[in-house]
Amino acid sequence: MEPHPLFLVSLVVFIGFMCFALLAFGVFVFIFITNLSNVGNMLTAELSAPPSEDFLASAILRPWEPSAFGDLSCRWKGDWHDITRPGGYEGYTRGVVKSLRDPDGPGWLAFAIDRDHRRERKGIIILKTGAQRVELNVSGQRLNPNVQVQARVDGMEWGSMTVTHPTCLYHSADRATEARWAPVFRPKLAFVFTKLIAFDPDYYPLIVNNRPVAALADMWIRNPRVGAQKPFPAALQSVDDNLNPNEQGILLMMLGMSLYFDALRTNRFRQDW
Repeated sequence: MEPHPLFLVSLVVFIGFMCFALLAFGVFVFIFITNLSNVGNMLTAELSAPPSEDFLASAILRPWEPSAFGDLSCRWKGDWHDITRPGGYEGYTRGVVKSLRDPDGPGWLAFAIDRDHRRERKGIIILKTGAQRVELNVSGQRLNPNVQVQARVDGMEWGSMTVTHPTCLYHSADRATEARWAPVFRPKLAFVFTKLIAFDPDYYPLIVNNRPVAALADMWIRNPRVGAQKPFPAALQSVDDNLNPNEQGILLMMLGMSLYFDALRTNRFRQDW
């Protein structure tokens, strides 16, 4: 008895399907094996961050003046990179905060941020202007957004900061000065009919010994759209015209913390203005 033609057709289709499945599986195995070394390299890769001191030394900055605070832009230009691997995370950021009046010229402030590969919340923040250098040593647990910060200005111990994320509470070493900055971070981007809309920043006051000295923006722009016509917003508003050296140093520290919060953003390829 000869097999039914429909049975033969079904058998041929089944055999063809199995051959295709085996071929696809073989291709998958081949790709996996050939890329296994790349996966291993990714998991053990070291960041090729330019040394922070080299970057800061090479940054071309404007001569610092107290009025510079009012000309700081929310735009910083530079490089950043992150690597996530089992049991660890690390990243670096190198940038220059630009001028509102002359966005294509030299910036006012250069900064370098390095985050430890074992604990995301441990890192070093260094800010450099034409007149001062601020160092912030951040320590904390990877999954806990609350951190402790030790602050130095021009190599001298200034005080410490307790961050109950994102509120920053600073005390000077002699406990004579207290400062607080308490931003509320909210999404600043929306897509409306496939068009990117960037909202303006909100500004939150920095209070030093019960006196407001400036208001800091809650966002930074690092990847603007090409040809964007909207001007960059200011990093600071309501800056007191008579800041003393202590208040200027604290304001730089809080700018450093704001840049640190920005460096923790993970969606780093998104245009943000």
